[in-house]
Amino acid sequence: MFFGTDKLPEMVRSFSRGMNQMKSATTELQKEIQSSAAEIQRDINAAGALDDLKEGAENLQKRIMEGASLEETEPIAEEPKAEENNPLTPDESLKREG
Repeated sequence: MFFGTDKLPEMVRSFSRGMNQMKSATTELQKEIQSSAAEIQRDINAAGALDDLKEGAENLQKRIMEGASLEETEPIAEEPKAEENNPLTPDESLKREG
């Protein structure tokens, strides 16, 4: 060996400490990632609820517009024209009065 037998136990302890520190850091990183993922999932769920509200509003607007277009196609009773009420045209009525 390159280091000798007297240094071997110290090297193994150092290696073990390094591995434990790496394992601890990995566990901490996993917890942080899981926490972030849970937060993102909550945001997605909230956005999904918002999307549902938007979709409902769009459907309502569409139904209103469809109702408006149906009203536009229905025949509307027209008010009688002034000419229909008075058989004389305005020029004729002036001639008769004068």
